[in-house]
Amino acid sequence: MCPRLTARGLQVLLVGGLYVLLGAVLERPYAVTLGGAAISLLLVERVRAAASAARLAAGDLRVGWQIAMPEGRRSIESERPFSLGLRLITAGAALGTARISAYASSELEVGQVSVKLAPGLVETELGLRARAAGTWWLHGALLTLFCPLGLFSTRAFFPTPMRIRALPALTPRRIRPRAPGGAGGGQRRHRNEGTGSDLAEIREAVPQDSYRHVAWKATARTGRLMVRRFRSESPIDQYLCLDVALGLDEGRAPRPLDRAIGSLASHARAALVAGDRVGLVTFDDHVRTHVPPADGIRHLRRLRDALLRTRSQPDDSTLSDALGMRPYLDLT
Repeated sequence: MCPRLTARGLQVLLVGGLYVLLGAVLERPYAVTLGGAAISLLLVERVRAAASAARLAAGDLRVGWQIAMPEGRRSIESERPFSLGLRLITAGAALGTARISAYASSELEVGQVSVKLAPGLVETELGLRARAAGTWWLHGALLTLFCPLGLFSTRAFFPTPMRIRALPALTPRRIRPRAPGGAGGGQRRHRNEGTGSDLAEIREAVPQDSYRHVAWKATARTGRLMVRRFRSESPIDQYLCLDVALGLDEGRAPRPLDRAIGSLASHARAALVAGDRVGLVTFDDHVRTHVPPADGIRHLRRLRDALLRTRSQPDDSTLSDALGMRPYLDLT
């Protein structure tokens, strides 16, 4: 592990070297002294940075994290920021100031945070955002440690693999108003002619009508054979169909497939809340996924899981597993 000069350190080195050179050429002792002081400062900071790097290699810093969900949210959704709660434990003296980010799947947008590594436990949060729905990986924390004057930096990697499952973002949708329905179903009902409890009409009989439905009072009043017609109600079934053979999963997020998944998931939730039954079919040359129509908010989870499986996303879990076997990796 070798500390590296920062841009500020490189400037100090160039200015110090220039002062020494010009002082020697122009026979100006004070310039040589100033240049020598700058270079000496660099050497001192180099020694201190090397000591901090050695402590990192010895395990004096431990890093852990967990997902910190915003209040009111129970799951991670695409295009919506969330945070990782970072816990950094420093053994011994303070290490200085560090900039922390994360090595993650390309579909995860990771921020940066600066923190002072004081002795003991330090907690902070790192912001993230999933560009698309799917299962992604956080492989580990990237840490850049700076010496007190910011002249040298040491880069370190702490493998802490974590699987991130981002669900499709749900946008508000509105289904047309419903009339109250009967027991055992949703609010919107499909009306069928036939047997049931709701009277549809009283009309003149035809040969196909049953005598059980004869309206005797209406028959006596009109002098013609009249029958009652009833209607029965049943929940409306909706099928969501997604053609995954159209190259929708090409390019960078948000891809057309990402928008289609979010749109279908949003419509499914609106329909389920309204009382309809919702099913799903994804297909290319053949049917790839079939989820039969059902109702209830639990069915929404099944639909979203099936939509996520339509993605041909890369699986980089092998890399995360390999990195997780190493206690420390030097990125220098």
